Amino acid sequence: MLKVPEPDLWTGDQLNHVAAQLLMLVAFFFGRLVFKSGSMSLLWEHPLGVRMLIGCAVLTVFNFGLYLLLHAMLNRCFPPNSDEVKRRRATLSSLLLAIHLIVFFAPVFLILLLGPASIQFAESLVGI
Repeated sequence: MLKVPEPDLWTGDQLNHVAAQLLMLVAFFFGRLVFKSGSMSLLWEHPLGVRMLIGCAVLTVFNFGLYLLLHAMLNRCFPPNSDEVKRRRATLSSLLLAIHLIVFFAPVFLILLLGPASIQFAESLVGI
């Protein structure tokens, strides 16, 4: 009896997307830390900054977990049998990546970019 091979949970490209996004976040964080260390320290010294960092960490973990889960489901539902299925899977994978970047990755990036400035702005307005 012929046995059909199980499809992989994730393709190399899908894992590369996750690794690239994680490396971009880490590189951006440490780059900001080196060049803007005074303002970046607000993220772990100020109570609002700590909440922002916790929110970033939770969003990032949820982001990558959901991304990998959805791609595992996609790869199980559309195993690469023919060119049509491969095109459909590539289209859905690209759509998931775009949604993932807009909904989860962009807010974390913006918090790391604008978080210290927003804390300084809030302190100057309200005197937190």
